[in-house]
Amino acid sequence: MIAIIGSGITGATLASLMKNTTVYDKARFPGGRLASKPFSDGYYCDLGATFFKDKVQILSKSTVKDFSFINWLEEHGINHCKYNETNDRQIYFSPNGQKTISEFLLNKSALKFNHELISFSKLSKDSFNLRFLNGEEAVVDKILITAPIPQALSFFPECEEKEAWETFLKPYSEYRKTLVCACFWKMPSDVNMLEKIQAMDTYTWLDKDSDSEYISIESRKIKNSTSLVFMIQFSEEFSNLHFDNWRNPDRSPTDFCKSVMEEQFLNFCENNQIKIDTFQQVDQWRVHKWRYAQAKYPLLGKNGVLNFDSETFKEYQNITNQTKINILGDWLYGPRIERIVAGVLQNYEKKN
Repeated sequence: MIAIIGSGITGATLASLMKNTTVYDKARFPGGRLASKPFSDGYYCDLGATFFKDKVQILSKSTVKDFSFINWLEEHGINHCKYNETNDRQIYFSPNGQKTISEFLLNKSALKFNHELISFSKLSKDSFNLRFLNGEEAVVDKILITAPIPQALSFFPECEEKEAWETFLKPYSEYRKTLVCACFWKMPSDVNMLEKIQAMDTYTWLDKDSDSEYISIESRKIKNSTSLVFMIQFSEEFSNLHFDNWRNPDRSPTDFCKSVMEEQFLNFCENNQIKIDTFQQVDQWRVHKWRYAQAKYPLLGKNGVLNFDSETFKEYQNITNQTKINILGDWLYGPRIERIVAGVLQNYEKKN
């Protein structure tokens, strides 16, 4: 039996490739950073990765090959749609939310949600005992951990394997935080404002020098939409500064969060020559705090060729083989969905 910890894109891709696996996740639903949260009337917002690209280059055994994520999705019968962005790059999204990619890949796997791993211990050379916060335990032959590095290392007992992994992972263990908020207006009273936003050629905006680092009109993912979903993913600096003043215990936005979103929406309208008199009361809010939004210094980089011939990747394979424990995720492949899938497929191919 193989245990996969985490049901995000890394864990879901692994589960789709491997037999005799059980996927454990502390959440109630799959997705990880492919989290999609619903509003009424079929609207939703993707709080993590909002889109993906197609091509990834892989270097293995001195040969470079192209991986097409779009072709891979089509081969697996997973729907996708074209999207637009400010610099005219061709990007895509999954209709009904990015989490549907993970859900599809997990549809034949044994799943256990509300299972937060707190620790594991080694019973023998090829046997581990997992302990979960809900009191359950499980004995498995192999562990594949897709959680962020700080969480992954917290599962280990004090042992040689933990020391080896801590030493190896140190250069890759820094993550950025990201605060996210989405506003949903079911029937915007300002029809002129809605029409102008719906008519815009651009749906997403990225400005790394702004507090509102990434803006997405998530309702544009719905054909002929008559409602509005406006989402912002905030900069690392802003998120670090306001991380503890963003969401109430009941997961509703704080007054500070609401005031920031009102200001940012009014600024957005002004910057795009959209006249608006007042900020209409929001019908539904979605607020999220990503403590480990993405690894800042992935082993195989954020962009460019995935180099499986590199010495550092060979070191990674050695420690995986030696400890019988596999830790993988965006710290290894980079944060982009297509890179993670390409990396998992290649890594699995090399192991088999």
